[in-house]
Amino acid sequence: MSNLNAFLKLAYTEKTIEVVISDRFLDGEGKPVPFILKSMKQEQLQALAKRSTHERKVNGRTVQEFDKLEHINRCIIASCVQPCFTDRELCLAYGTEDPLELPQKMLFVSEYERLARAFAQLNGLETS
Repeated sequence: MSNLNAFLKLAYTEKTIEVVISDRFLDGEGKPVPFILKSMKQEQLQALAKRSTHERKVNGRTVQEFDKLEHINRCIIASCVQPCFTDRELCLAYGTEDPLELPQKMLFVSEYERLARAFAQLNGLETS
């Protein structure tokens, strides 16, 4: 008997989560403002991985290097609905015009790790 119908459903349903990563970002009432993350499709993650892979010459040969930190930043930027890391005003407030630099300029190490873990968990990328 074939169960083909079980596989004909949509493969992707976008999920969102809210996560408070710091008590530094407060609303007008003094309450922590959550970061809002949306899940991503496999092809989106692969495209970001490809953009984070760069060619360079080593001993006359072209090699490809995957920049893991760049990839994580690209994923966080693409996934984060609030705050919008591509917002020019937000970038300039932290002294950059490049959204790829913003997460590291804006967040303390522990906050960055919390955000990266939330992204990984939302997208099923946690290994532990």
